[in-house]
Amino acid sequence: YTLLHRGGLSIHTTLDPSLQAQAERAALELPANTAGIEAAITSLDTATGAVRAMVGGTGFVPGQNEVNLALAPSQTGSSIKLFILSAALQAGAQPDDVIDGTHPCTLPNPGNPTEPTFTTSGGVNGGVDTFRRHTVRSINCAFLRTSQIVGLNRVVDTVYRMSASPYLWPGQPAAEREPIQPFASFATGANELSTLDMAAGIQTIANEGIHMEPYFVEFIDGAAGERVYTHHDPGTEVLDRQVALTAIDMLKGVLTSGTARRELADFASRRPAFGKTGTQQS
Repeated sequence: YTLLHRGGLSIHTTLDPSLQAQAERAALELPANTAGIEAAITSLDTATGAVRAMVGGTGFVPGQNEVNLALAPSQTGSSIKLFILSAALQAGAQPDDVIDGTHPCTLPNPGNPTEPTFTTSGGVNGGVDTFRRHTVRSINCAFLRTSQIVGLNRVVDTVYRMSASPYLWPGQPAAEREPIQPFASFATGANELSTLDMAAGIQTIANEGIHMEPYFVEFIDGAAGERVYTHHDPGTEVLDRQVALTAIDMLKGVLTSGTARRELADFASRRPAFGKTGTQQS
C-alpha cells in the first residue's frame, strides 16, 4: 500500500501511446448516434491479449461522465453472431452446410419463460443458402435457427470461454454483471457485451483458437529496480485450430463481399483482415 500510494513502484502498462492517440482520433471522427451514446474502442494484441488502446468516451467528468463505455455492456447487434459461428463450427458445422434463412421466423425461447416464442422479420430474407453465405450477409433467421440447432446454452458457454476476463466470467454476481442468457434472440444482439468482451472474443479466433485474457500491466519493478511482478498467461485452448481458421476464412468474406464491403473491401484487398458487422436500431 505504501509503495503504491507514496511512490517506489514502476508500473509498465500494455498501452501503446501511438495506438492510443490514433484510437482517440478515430473515436472523434465517428458520427454521434441518435441515442446520445458516445463511441467506445478497445484494441488488443491478438497474440497476447494485451490492451494496446482503449477509448471509453470523450473523457472523465466528475458527477457527469464517469462511466468507461469501453467496459460497459451495450447492444451488439449482429456482431454477436461471431460466437454462434464459432460454437457451430466447433460442434461440427461446415461452411457449405445448407441452412434456412427465410424470414419471418418464429422459434422457441427457452431462456425467457414469460415469452415462450420469439419472432423476427428484421434484416435480409436469406432464403435457403450455405452457412458461409448467411455469415457474409448476416442473415438473422439463419443464425437464429443455427443457434437453436447448436444449443443456446452451448452458445452462451462459448461466449464465456472466448471472452473470459476479470470483467466477464461464469457465475459472476448479477449485481456486478448481468449474466448472458440463452435467449432465442441471441443472434440479433439480445445480450449486451462490452467492447472489451467483443475484442477478447474475436482475439480467440485470430489467435487460432487460443484465448488470452485481456490485461493492462506487463510488469512492475520495485524502488531498487527489482522485478516484483511479470504478467504470465499460457493461454487456454477454446476452439480447435482448424475451427478458428475456418471462422477466419468465412469472416474474411464479410469485408470483401458482405455487409462491410462498401467501407472495407479496399482495405481487405491490401492486408489480411476479417470481422463481423453489427447494427442496432431503436
